[in-house]
Amino acid sequence: FPVTIAGYWVVGAETGRTASSSPNMQNIPVKHTKDFRKCFISRPHHKLVIADMGQQETRIAAHISQDEKLIKILQDTNQDVFVGMAKMIYKREIDKSDPFRKQVKNTTYGVIYGMSADGMADEYGMSVQDAEDAIKLFFNTFSGLHSWVLQQQKAREFVQTIFGRKVWLNPYSDQVERNAVNAPIQ
Repeated sequence: FPVTIAGYWVVGAETGRTASSSPNMQNIPVKHTKDFRKCFISRPHHKLVIADMGQQETRIAAHISQDEKLIKILQDTNQDVFVGMAKMIYKREIDKSDPFRKQVKNTTYGVIYGMSADGMADEYGMSVQDAEDAIKLFFNTFSGLHSWVLQQQKAREFVQTIFGRKVWLNPYSDQVERNAVNAPIQ
């Protein structure tokens, strides 16, 4: 077996997110390939740690925007965040196994990633009108997050993470507004 050592960069992606390569240890397949992870072995006297912070981006977005409704959902430790959001946005009772949960999750991450309705429609296989409606309803419910997003989209030079690190923006990029929203969360 060839031996490779993954490289890590604290600010490796355009949005300021940590990145790795050779191999990309942050994108190892999980579904239907659990045995694949057994191929990775730590060096002697070292450990590999697998960790996933549930709904990390949603939690950071709630903290940064101080959206009271989103914070309230996240503080309820007895419910899944996307189930709670479905109840608040759509006034609909669902459980974690309901396929509608995925739509709520997709809308949430689409908004947090700064996607347009066109981009969300392409990414998640929905009509542009459905994506527009989902975004509008989401922002009507979480108005604090919406205000924060609108403020971020005005940035052209840099944005800051919750720890104050500057993430520089490319003002000539057609992704500048999207990156201004996404970078502090990443």
